[in-house]
Order: sequence, then structure tokens, then C-alpha cells
Amino acid sequence: MKKKRILIICRTGYQAFQSIRIIKTSKEEPDNYFDFANACRTKDSDGRVPHISSCCYCDSVLTLVIQDSILYREYSHGFVLKDERMQKLVNRFLFGDRAFNYKIPGGSVKKVNRLKQHTDRRSHLPFWTIE
Repeated sequence: MKKKRILIICRTGYQAFQSIRIIKTSKEEPDNYFDFANACRTKDSDGRVPHISSCCYCDSVLTLVIQDSILYREYSHGFVLKDERMQKLVNRFLFGDRAFNYKIPGGSVKKVNRLKQHTDRRSHLPFWTIE
């Protein structure tokens, strides 16, 4: 498969869990518990999928991130395809007759160059940001 024909577009600015501690239990109890009370939540997601999942191939596949903008409506995970920026990008990528250009006026679309790992101060769990 040619990686030049793959485009990943993700949304940012919506809260979601990035890391959750799993509490293992004994054989007499249910399998495991998730510690949601002490989980690491960040705004580095589209509201459902954190950037670590959507941007993990940014070093080998063109990955773009759409940020909030005054000029465009805000859509989280379930409605991101309604965002006209998303529609423009997909049309340019698939049907454009010249080299693909992801830039849109206002600078709300950026290329993801890498993911950077951090540690949450409160929960001591890892989380990732895009650069």
C-alpha cells in the first residue's frame, strides 16, 4: 500500500481520557476496575479519540489537525465530517489536480510533526501532545 494515498485528519480541543489506571482484582471479584476518578483527562482529542491514537503514524503518514477557529463551527468527534474544512481537505487530497496543499485561511489546520509525551502532575499518568 502506498502511504502517499493515505491522509489522517483529527480534531483537537475537546476533553477526553488519555490515560486510565487499571486496578487488578482478586479471583473472587470482577476482573478489573478502571480508576476514572484519578484518570488523566486533557483537551488533546476530538472528544472521544486522544491524539496518541489518531496521530501515532504522523512520522510516516501525512497527519493534519484541525483546531477551533472563529470562522468555523465547532464539531467534536461524531460530527467532524460536517466541518467544511474537513470536506475541503478531503476533496483537495482525493480530487485535486495539483500538489496537495492543506493550508486554509486562518491557520486552523496544521501538520502534525510528532507526538510529545508528558506526565500528568496529579495522577502521574502519561499523556501526549502534538507538535
